[in-house]
Amino acid sequence: MAPYFGQCLCGSVRYRVSKEPLTLYACHCTECQRRTGSAFALSLIVRRDDLQLVSGQTTGYSASLADGRTKSGQMCPSCGTRLWGTPAKYPGIVIVQPGTLEQPCHLVPIAHQWLSEAQPWFVPPPGVPAYPRGPADPGEFVRLWQQRKNES
Repeated sequence: MAPYFGQCLCGSVRYRVSKEPLTLYACHCTECQRRTGSAFALSLIVRRDDLQLVSGQTTGYSASLADGRTKSGQMCPSCGTRLWGTPAKYPGIVIVQPGTLEQPCHLVPIAHQWLSEAQPWFVPPPGVPAYPRGPADPGEFVRLWQQRKNES
């Protein structure tokens, strides 16, 4: 339960998420694979107002993608840990990297998207929604998160 605390690899930047997240999902697109250097990325969606910098300073990053979109966010200027993304389409939210949380082990993704680009060895967990691309309505991930919370 909130609050959740997180930090960069070197510990010079610390942050807090003061309220429960809106959702958590895994993305298997090749952009996320390239950005993380892994098979997929986890995205913890929180309201921008629920994220506070506790100590240190972040620096911005941005990357222009081939399709014209720009990915941007905040990272530690000392160790380069990407802490959260700032989606241009949704200014009221941030996408926290859950691996930077102190205790992320109890947060389980509600769904997996972009399985059309997933590594061939990845098998989604039984009963977890999986999408070849993404859901038609991005709000579906929020509804699935709420549904899971109501069931537990």
